[in-house]
Amino acid sequence: MGTWWINGELVPGDEASLSITDHGLTVGDGCFETTTIVRGVPFAMRRHLARLRHSLNGLGINLAMTDEALRDAAQMVADANPEHHVLRFTVTAGPGPLGSGRGDSAASVFIGSSPSRGWPPSAAVVTVPWPRNERGALAGIKSTSYAENVVALAHATARGASEAIFANTIGNLCEGTGTNIFVEYEGRLVTPPLSSGCLAGVTRALVVESMAVEELDVPIEILQTTTEAFLTSSTRDVMPIDRIDDRSMVPGPLTAAAMTAFFDACCAHSTGACTPWRQANTSDPRSADACRVRGFLCDASGAVTQMSLSFYELECELSDALIAAWAPALATTTRLFLGGNVGLTAPQVSGGGAGALEALFLAAPVMTHFHAESTGSFGDGGASDTITDAVCAAVPTTLASLKLEGAGLVGEVPRD
Repeated sequence: MGTWWINGELVPGDEASLSITDHGLTVGDGCFETTTIVRGVPFAMRRHLARLRHSLNGLGINLAMTDEALRDAAQMVADANPEHHVLRFTVTAGPGPLGSGRGDSAASVFIGSSPSRGWPPSAAVVTVPWPRNERGALAGIKSTSYAENVVALAHATARGASEAIFANTIGNLCEGTGTNIFVEYEGRLVTPPLSSGCLAGVTRALVVESMAVEELDVPIEILQTTTEAFLTSSTRDVMPIDRIDDRSMVPGPLTAAAMTAFFDACCAHSTGACTPWRQANTSDPRSADACRVRGFLCDASGAVTQMSLSFYELECELSDALIAAWAPALATTTRLFLGGNVGLTAPQVSGGGAGALEALFLAAPVMTHFHAESTGSFGDGGASDTITDAVCAAVPTTLASLKLEGAGLVGEVPRD
């Protein structure tokens, strides 16, 4: 069972306990988030905590803990369970009466982890006869009141499927028990809008942000004719659907494009570095997910030749300490792609500006291509929206291509 974090304490799983009157237990009064642990770090925490706050607000549960405190607690659990790759937050209304009314207790918070769920490469799904209520009080909330999903998933499992698909009350496609769904419709990739009653999935958002997807209400009957479809979730990533009810199907070009777009988006919009890196690391059952924040392409000897890093998902900025930690990989990489608030002007990176670039280039002596995207600028001191002479001077003559994109700035220095 591993080690859990419960209301401020790390405890062995077999010793963990909650009040028998906790409202999460007695009436399902709570919400939760599930993410993966990638190389020891919980993935996309900013997005997951934002959705947790949305669910708490929708349920009217007051949680005094800050997001920083929740992050710290999650990292403690990840550190205590290095063999685990799935992390779950659960927040309930705390102990209360044996009925729907709440007491005045503080919220209960518990965070646990588990091994990878070991999903197959594709999924069979079935439609279920019960609708999702898009106008209900819990629409769009990741509530612990999951009995409806339990019943639907049992229905699917009895029919040889791993997921059940709901329509909403007006007969439009909605979602799965723990997934969002995307389908081909008239040659386009579409997914139900949030107004359909589906959950605002984190993986769903990454796909929608990364490629041409139309959020469109379509009737549930689209599943009888669509040429391809796939599921998304934090543990399944982008998973092709190979059967809908009794109809078999094969992944198509839209599904392949979505898988590529998802991994590229999470690897700082790389140029495909993730796929070969994944294939080279199949011995680790969760290594395929590690490229979601740290994409590495290795040669036959295992030396890193390309790095794609998303600071947006790492939720940090470049620093001298980070450069030092990545020194072995930087020493052999020839192509480096950085994205998402890189922070090259930050003073903690060798003084910012040109100093930051110099530090990075010194750590990567064989690098020939460098591409960085930032919400800030790349001028010295962080105030300028131009590439300063000092920054240009910091670029070694051995660099074949330099591209910097920042606030109000797109600079490219090709070198033949």
